[in-house]
Amino acid sequence: MRIVLVVIFLCWAQLVFAAPAPRLTVVASVEPLAMLAREVLGDQVVVKTLLLPGQTPHFASFTPGQAQLVQQADLIVWLGEDAEPNLAALVRKSRGQRLAMLDVGGLTLRYGVGHAHENGHAPSDSVKEAAHSAEEPAAAIEASDHDHEASELDPHLWLSPHNMARLAHALADQGKSLGLHSADTDAALQAFEITLANTLAASRKQLAPYAQRDWLSQHNPWLYFSDALSLRVGMQVSSGLQGGTSARRFAELIQQMKSKSVHCVLAEPEARRAMLARLCQPGDCRIVEADPLGRDLTEARYTDLLVHLTEQFKRCLQ
Repeated sequence: MRIVLVVIFLCWAQLVFAAPAPRLTVVASVEPLAMLAREVLGDQVVVKTLLLPGQTPHFASFTPGQAQLVQQADLIVWLGEDAEPNLAALVRKSRGQRLAMLDVGGLTLRYGVGHAHENGHAPSDSVKEAAHSAEEPAAAIEASDHDHEASELDPHLWLSPHNMARLAHALADQGKSLGLHSADTDAALQAFEITLANTLAASRKQLAPYAQRDWLSQHNPWLYFSDALSLRVGMQVSSGLQGGTSARRFAELIQQMKSKSVHCVLAEPEARRAMLARLCQPGDCRIVEADPLGRDLTEARYTDLLVHLTEQFKRCLQ
């Protein structure tokens, strides 16, 4: 009997010690951050996206299930309070580690986009400053101690590959502090950097023939992306996704589109398609769906998002 018990104990012990440790849970506020976590941390973690497919960071309100997801995460990765103010209170209740993108050093930040002003009017002077003459790349400034009280942060930080490269390093360091295998994490980070450099080079080459072409979107979340790919700053209908336009503004847009030979409209999933269709008449203009959040991709990596957006811009501009 004693021998039988010893055998049972040894078998049980073997099963217990052979079982792999449970993977850490990383919760990313938006899908592009989840994409980066998949690419940098790989199979060592389980990555979950906080926002539901129909939600955007601009207007998100959270369910009890989402609140529980944040509270139980081993690591929550988000943009930061200035970019996601609705999420700040929830993040403060999380039990695990937190990584805010805006806390990462060396980011390139844009100000003056005015997403909070859902008034349907033409962009204010501060907006025009940020989206200035399309003959040169859109202005960007390094994160510093400058006074930005009169302007507003462009929250689409993930559309800057430079910013995501900086976040990738911070994410790898955070993973190691949580106990992830350093060699595997370093190898994944190095592979990401190589893939990112190759992807950017290929994207710039694909879009170079169309770099001087004008285009339109309802609002313009693409300023970081335009900078990275050396594209012209797009025209915008209004300063926010929910903004409409007056009859006068509509007539101005029609005239501007004609004078600039605009035949391309990029439409986010939340864009007002009927209004864009009135501006973009079939036969002379095409509307191309482009989601800056990458919600039309499944289990993708960040570099996959860049490839996809490059293809959408090319479809629109060519």
